[in-house]
Amino acid sequence: MRILYTLLACLLGCLPTLSARHIIGGEMSYRFLSEVSPGTYRYEILLIIYRDCDSGGGSLDNPARIGIYQGSTMSAVLMDDFPVNLEDIESVDPVIPPCADASQVGNACVQRGTYRFTVDLPVQSIDSYLIVYQRCCRTEDIVNIITPDDYGATYMVEITPQSMAFQNSSAVFLNYPPTFICNNFQLNFDHSAIDADGDSLVYSFCNPLHGGGSGGGGGGCETPIPNPPCPPPFELVPFTANFTMLNPMGGDPVITVNPQTGQLTGTPNTLGQYVVGICVQEYRNGVLLSTVLRDFQFNVVDCTPTVSAQITADSILGPKQYLVERCGEKVITILNATPQTNDLATWEWEIDLGTGTPFTTTNWHATFAIPDYGTYNGRLYLNRNLNCEDTAYITIIAHPGSVADFSFSWDTCSIGPVSLVYEATSGASVGIVSWDWAFSTAAVPPTTELNPLILFPDTGYYSVYLHVVDNDGCEDTETLLIAWLPQPPPIIPPFPNQRICLPDEAYFAFPDSISLTGSTVDWNFGDGNTLPNGGPAVTHNYTTTGLYTVSVNVTTPANCETSATFDQLVSVFDKPVAAFDYNPKKVSNLNNQVQFDNLSDSTAAFFNWRFGTDDISLNENPVYTFPDTGLTTVRLLVTNIHGCQDSVFATLDLVPEIQLYIPNAFAPQSSNGLGNDQFGVFGPVPGFTHYNLTVWSRWGEMVFQADSPDKYWDGRSLRNGDYMPVGVYVYILEITDPRGRKYKYEGSVSLL
Repeated sequence: MRILYTLLACLLGCLPTLSARHIIGGEMSYRFLSEVSPGTYRYEILLIIYRDCDSGGGSLDNPARIGIYQGSTMSAVLMDDFPVNLEDIESVDPVIPPCADASQVGNACVQRGTYRFTVDLPVQSIDSYLIVYQRCCRTEDIVNIITPDDYGATYMVEITPQSMAFQNSSAVFLNYPPTFICNNFQLNFDHSAIDADGDSLVYSFCNPLHGGGSGGGGGGCETPIPNPPCPPPFELVPFTANFTMLNPMGGDPVITVNPQTGQLTGTPNTLGQYVVGICVQEYRNGVLLSTVLRDFQFNVVDCTPTVSAQITADSILGPKQYLVERCGEKVITILNATPQTNDLATWEWEIDLGTGTPFTTTNWHATFAIPDYGTYNGRLYLNRNLNCEDTAYITIIAHPGSVADFSFSWDTCSIGPVSLVYEATSGASVGIVSWDWAFSTAAVPPTTELNPLILFPDTGYYSVYLHVVDNDGCEDTETLLIAWLPQPPPIIPPFPNQRICLPDEAYFAFPDSISLTGSTVDWNFGDGNTLPNGGPAVTHNYTTTGLYTVSVNVTTPANCETSATFDQLVSVFDKPVAAFDYNPKKVSNLNNQVQFDNLSDSTAAFFNWRFGTDDISLNENPVYTFPDTGLTTVRLLVTNIHGCQDSVFATLDLVPEIQLYIPNAFAPQSSNGLGNDQFGVFGPVPGFTHYNLTVWSRWGEMVFQADSPDKYWDGRSLRNGDYMPVGVYVYILEITDPRGRKYKYEGSVSLL
């Protein structure tokens, strides 16, 4: 059986073998890619190695030597081994607690090396595949294992038959643990993993594996880089007497891992470097598919808190004890006054509202609602559950508070005092104990009267202030803007008399100089009709003739009233009724003189005729001669002795008519002086749109053609211009008049 793999070519060559102490952690995982052929699966293998680049030890291997074994973790056969180039190397800035002792941290330097390659594996039903990488050595200052500089690391992953059956991918850890943690501070780290297949994950401490040795070269199991990597079973890194696989760090409380969440918790209490192994096991339907082992190195250092929790308070009750008082507020905001420093990583508020579940927020300032007035306790945590933490303790007293309130009134129709009515309330046990009034004008002095009467010096806008204090010390101020604008009733001016011709409307309007903004204007038109709240300008339609008295009443916004009555203000008259007739009814260019007869009623006294758009006649019964054909509008406007008018219109159609004279003989060379020496059409042909006259010989030859009645035949040939012989000729005349009517005339003419 041959195992196929894909990897990058060795571009840098093989580096010398080094045994320096530099490894601080690593892990290996796998991902199912595809079935490349029947019974053969392709996997991507990911190897991550962390190196202490401040140790002076060897560099990350390039290439790394990988071995593939078939069997189990107790016994397996080497199937293949090969080099894998370093895909990527990057510097990892280790998270150093801001309050850590700088002398213990030193020049922290961590490198992360990534190796990625693919392998093609025949599907197995009994044996597993073990992909193995081994390297020596670990740092010599580790305190929880025996002679740490003699031990290296084995990073491997087992692809089980069960995993292959499901085409499974292993779990992958999400976060790398912090390099430095603070002594005697709580550790709270999320060491969870993610599984692409959604399988169940179980976390536990497990024993880091040894691999390689501090011996010389040659590639054996005791050399720094075994070539090939040595087979299972793999030696376990030995812990010292005070530590075990399940208790790799001690602490008070002891460092533990939550099997369901992977959360690492506990409080370390001894300085030093510790190697810790964490395994995540992947289950599907109760079947174990894979186990991924990560080992890493914790550095426990001394830390001194450098943050100070502070808030903006009304008073300080003691060290880290603050008092906050609020009046009449059930939504309370507490301001965070903590100095901002680089050491401040997190902040969290926790307020006990007495409801069983405290209010919490990570906003810089805390805003929350209380269920009722009373006393509440809270805390502001800085760097909670982290290194360098601090806490401020808060007492919150919420008083019911007082509400300053008042109303005012005055007679808006006269200049007089303003009455202020005290209406303040309080929820305090004793209530309001003091009050005082102040005004925006110095002309009105402050006062402590309960319900004062005040007189402003002039009309205008004034602010009035009421300030109250209750026995809890809660204060409130109410400010109202008083528009002291007394409004005496306006003077209603006389309206001009109006002459109305039915059915025209009467129009009544106050002049623009009188302001009626906000006022109500009621009208009585004297004919039994009224218009409440009609506004300063209205119209009214009178239905019968007569004289009418009009009255109007104005109510200002201050409820001030005034009214006026105007006797016989409106005179209403009937209009005349215009009518006329004309003869003849049929009018044309040949019959264009028309007699117009006035038929208006007897009240019409004056007459105004208009013919078309220009001509005017003031006669009662005019005669008019129309100059042109087409549609023409005639209007009669009549006026009675009261100036009332009426008009009537009629549209006359002056029809264009054709009246022609076509001679039946002519003498082109005549000298008799009678003028009959041309042939053509004589008579009116007004506004034609088409004219065509042709003359033909008896042999069917066209000898003359004209497109206008202004053109005549002089007897010459159209072809050569010679006079035609004496004889009879046929003519055809086609005409289209202005309205599209077509005419055709045919006849004969004698050429003499």
